[in-house]
Amino acid sequence: MLQDFRERGLHGDSPIIIERATALRALLDQPEKSPEDQKALDDGVWQLWQLTPAQEAAADRALAEQQKRIASEAEAKALATRDHANWQRAEREWLARGGKRIEELLVTTPLVDLKWVVALVEAGGVVPRAQEVPDAAKITPERSWRIALWLGGIAVLVLSYPWLDWWHPDRNGAQLCHPHPPPPPPSPTL
Repeated sequence: MLQDFRERGLHGDSPIIIERATALRALLDQPEKSPEDQKALDDGVWQLWQLTPAQEAAADRALAEQQKRIASEAEAKALATRDHANWQRAEREWLARGGKRIEELLVTTPLVDLKWVVALVEAGGVVPRAQEVPDAAKITPERSWRIALWLGGIAVLVLSYPWLDWWHPDRNGAQLCHPHPPPPPPSPTL
């Protein structure tokens, strides 16, 4: 019933994709669906989630760069832990800055490494759905050592934005190519 959009070369703002998404949304909004309609909906949404070949290549490049970076950082960490005094100092600072609490939060809410996001954008990729973020780009409790201590605190940057389409957060990469600057820090009160 549905032809593969990629085989037909349809991506981004193609009128056929927009038309298909509109039809799928109407089907999604129906309170009761036949098994055939549900299958068509599932297949259609899956196709809308697919990356373009250029986006897929960019994601592959960013992932390869991330994997090299992690290996390099892990090696540097292994060398640093050999210097016992340095390792103990870093561990004390991590704990003093609330690192244990961050590790607890990472159990249910992994972070995405900003270096991977930058590499993805530079390669021409688009931010994927959370389910599609590669494991190498996630900072979990086991990888919390990758969070930097920065300016006397733990460096965590949160980027939040609404999905641009109901089926994909940013299918054309618009949000990450033109991010808004962060608000200025609050003025100290006297």
